[in-house]
Amino acid sequence: MNKTKVIVVQNSFSIYRQGIFNRLNERYNFRLLHSKTNSGIKQIERNYSRQVGRIKYARKNTAVYLFCLKEIFQFKPDIIIHEFTPSILSLFVIVGFRKILNYKLILWGHGYNRSKKIKRHSLTFILRKWLINRSDAILFYSYRNKEIINNYIPNKKSFIAYNSLDTARLNIIYNDYKSKGKECIKEELGIKYKYILIFIGRLLNEKVLPNYFMGVVKNVLNAIENTGVFIIGDGPSKNEMILLAKKNNINNIHFLGSINDNKLSGKYLYISDLLLIPGYVGLAVNHAFSFNLPVITYEEGLNGPFHSPEIEYVVHKKTGYLAKPFDTEDMSNFIIEYLQNPDMQVMMKNEIQKCILEKCNINNMMHGFVECIDFCNKEK
Repeated sequence: MNKTKVIVVQNSFSIYRQGIFNRLNERYNFRLLHSKTNSGIKQIERNYSRQVGRIKYARKNTAVYLFCLKEIFQFKPDIIIHEFTPSILSLFVIVGFRKILNYKLILWGHGYNRSKKIKRHSLTFILRKWLINRSDAILFYSYRNKEIINNYIPNKKSFIAYNSLDTARLNIIYNDYKSKGKECIKEELGIKYKYILIFIGRLLNEKVLPNYFMGVVKNVLNAIENTGVFIIGDGPSKNEMILLAKKNNINNIHFLGSINDNKLSGKYLYISDLLLIPGYVGLAVNHAFSFNLPVITYEEGLNGPFHSPEIEYVVHKKTGYLAKPFDTEDMSNFIIEYLQNPDMQVMMKNEIQKCILEKCNINNMMHGFVECIDFCNKEK
């Protein structure tokens, strides 16, 4: 039986997407078309990927046209899955050739910009509605995004591929460290702190919220001795973070830079007590949960922070804590309480394991792709 020929078109091939693309490659006759960006996230290539040229027409990272038509003509796909971002102008060309080349089109992504209100008469909304009406299916990152879009643009062709990292691979690493124990891993890293807070991700202002982050850290360190803070990642806010640490006399903070080795970053996550990301959260939630680590962030308010779909996994006082928006004291008080409450720690870690098993894992993400592709194949 011939495998379904599937092309995915993405602005870039970020390392965190390798797990799902590897699985798609195993199941289908698969091709990934992508360009390269300056996002700061490590980008890779594999035998099923093809880097295509692009034209950038504005400052926005996704304001590009991708030269993917030649590859599409040669490969003759049954299905194209395109990043659901209207600013990637090649999407409109692919819509135009959909009937001519007889392929099905799946839109994959958020569905809308969560930092902006949905306005029915805005150009962005009109374009998204036009694209949805001319696609064969939409594959959303989360249930919430699917429901919001369906309220505005009702349709029966929406599916969910819960956004995830390669949790199967991360689980192997976690179990290896669990067999050794935290003290052993701490000794390997030369770390002697009793309690550890960690941040992992791009050091972007809207993600790390430097002043709030340091305010929380200062409160916790003043309340609980022998606590260290580790920051994994680089970005434009790093220098500001370093200056704020000096200004507030925070000495127990360590900037480790970017770590692309899952085993090394996993060691730091495994020995930590909490993942602290005051600003918008994304796949760092999945990363933390894979090492049984609760996530602390601010609840989304009218003025932000505007979270990515992964915020669905952070259930208040179960898998993490959603502090009142921009309330440093609320966030600090919970962290202090958590570090001193073993019963709460056990309860929350059990909830995290349940979430990983039932929802935010790569098997569920793959199931969403398969279900959506099967739907398109039946519609032929």
